[in-house]
Amino acid sequence: NLASDIFVGVEQIVRHLAAPVTVSTMSVLSTVCCCLVFLALVHTNQSYNPFDKFGVYCKPEAYNQEVSKTGCDSQYVRVKACLGTCASYAYPLDHPPYFKKFCECCKPSSTRWKVFNLPNCATGISPLVQVESAVNCKCSMCT
Repeated sequence: NLASDIFVGVEQIVRHLAAPVTVSTMSVLSTVCCCLVFLALVHTNQSYNPFDKFGVYCKPEAYNQEVSKTGCDSQYVRVKACLGTCASYAYPLDHPPYFKKFCECCKPSSTRWKVFNLPNCATGISPLVQVESAVNCKCSMCT
């Protein structure tokens, strides 16, 4: 990882110093190392998310939804659904309820309504139907 690469670089610099390495020198180098890691993370706009290694993601994906209305033939229409894998965990406690549980679901954070015309509607029946479609999705507490 980035921090260990920087530490190895600092360690190589220390080996090449002509003067003996003191606790004070190591303290200064430690501070420099931490600053370099911070600057590298800020520069690359990286942040650490412990769930990254589990493939946490949540995004709008194309979805074929069947819509129907009394007096019209049903039809499949293309909308966006929220699909993904969000964080969840349960870790033990030494007291009731004995487990701390956390669960997030992939849900829409913004939507828009799409209008479709259904085929073969009976006389007097409007062929228009509205279907909500995801625009943006995010992992949120399950409800």
